[in-house]
Amino acid sequence: MKDTIIVFKKELKGILRDKRLLITITLIPLLFIPTLFYFVGQTSSSVKYEKITIAYKESSGFINLLKKNDVELLHIDDVNIAMKFDAWNVFVQEDDKQNEITVYINTKLDNFNVIKRRIDYYYSEYKNETIERNLKALKILPSKIYPKKIVIKDVTERKNRYSIVLSFLLPYLILIYLFSNAMGVGLDSIAGEKERGTLQLLLVNRIKRNSILFGKLFATMSVSLTGTVFSLIGIFIAVKMNFMNFESNINFIMKPDDFFFLSLLIISLSMFIVSILIFISTYSRTIKEGQGYVMPIYLLIIILGISSLTPGSSIAIQYAHWPFISSVTGMVKLLVGEYSLQDIFTAMVSNIVLASILIRLSAYFFNKESIIFRK
Repeated sequence: MKDTIIVFKKELKGILRDKRLLITITLIPLLFIPTLFYFVGQTSSSVKYEKITIAYKESSGFINLLKKNDVELLHIDDVNIAMKFDAWNVFVQEDDKQNEITVYINTKLDNFNVIKRRIDYYYSEYKNETIERNLKALKILPSKIYPKKIVIKDVTERKNRYSIVLSFLLPYLILIYLFSNAMGVGLDSIAGEKERGTLQLLLVNRIKRNSILFGKLFATMSVSLTGTVFSLIGIFIAVKMNFMNFESNINFIMKPDDFFFLSLLIISLSMFIVSILIFISTYSRTIKEGQGYVMPIYLLIIILGISSLTPGSSIAIQYAHWPFISSVTGMVKLLVGEYSLQDIFTAMVSNIVLASILIRLSAYFFNKESIIFRK
C-alpha cells in the first residue's frame, strides 16, 4: 500500500504540472456550464409566438373558426397568386365535391413543422365543433357520443424535488465528464510512458508492478472525479443564479442521504470508467492506438447513456442491470426522488464487479512482458 501511495503522489505531481489539464478539469466546467445555461435560458425566453398568415379563396366553417384564433387571414380570388406564397404562409382551398379541405403550406419556411402542427390542432377543433353542432341538430347529446374527458393535474409537491431539466442533464454531464476527463490521463499513464520509453525505467525499481498500476489507477480516478465535482458546482451556480429561468419554488438543496447515494454511484461509475481506460492503456503500444480502442467505447457509452435517460423507456427497462444504464437511470431516479436502495445497490455492484475484472486483467497484462512490451 505504501508503494501505491508513492506512485499515486508521483502521478498526481505530474498531473498538477500540466496547467492545461488543470484548467480543463476545473475552470472550464466551472465557467462553461453556467454560460451554457445562461445562453439556453436567453434563447428560450426570446422565442416569440409567430402569427400564421393564411390565404383563402372562399369563406367556410373552417375559415370562420380560424378567425377565432390568433391567425391573420387574407382573401385571394386568384389561386395562382395564392400559390406563390408572397405575404402568407398557408393557402386553404375547399372542395365541396370531394368533401375535402386542402391546406397548402410553404415548405421553404423554417417553421414548416410548427405551422403543420398548429393547422392540425385547428382542424381538430373545427371537427369537434362541427360534430357537436350536427349532433345537436339531430337532438343527440354529445356526451352520449364522446368519451369522457381526461383531466391531468399535477399534484406533486415540487418544493422537495428537483427540476426535471436538471434530473436529465446532470447524469448526462456526469457521464461525459467522468469519461472525457479521465481519457487523456488514463491513456497517457501507461501507453504514454511506453511511447516515451520511460516505463522501463519505472519498472526496474523495487516497487511492485501492481503497486505502480494501482497508483496510476487512483491518480486517473482523482482527475475524473475532480472534473465531475467542478461540473456539479457549475450547475449549482447556474441554478442559484436562475440562468435557465427555473421556477422559484424549485429547491436544489439535496438531502444528506441523496447526496451520499449520488456520491456512491459516481465513485463506482468512475472506477468502472477508469478501469476501462487503464486496461486499454496497458494493452496499447501508443496513445494513438489506445485512442482507436477508446473512441468506439466512448461513443457506445454516450449512446447508451442518452437512450436510458428516461427511466420508463424500453432500453432503460430491458437493460436496467447493465453497468452504464443502471448508473444513469439510478441517478435520474435519485434526482427526481423516485429511487430505491435496490436500484442504487444494483448499479454500484455491477460497476464494482466489472471494474474489478478489468483491473485484474490489467494487472495480468502489466505483469506480462510479452504484452507490456509487445511490438
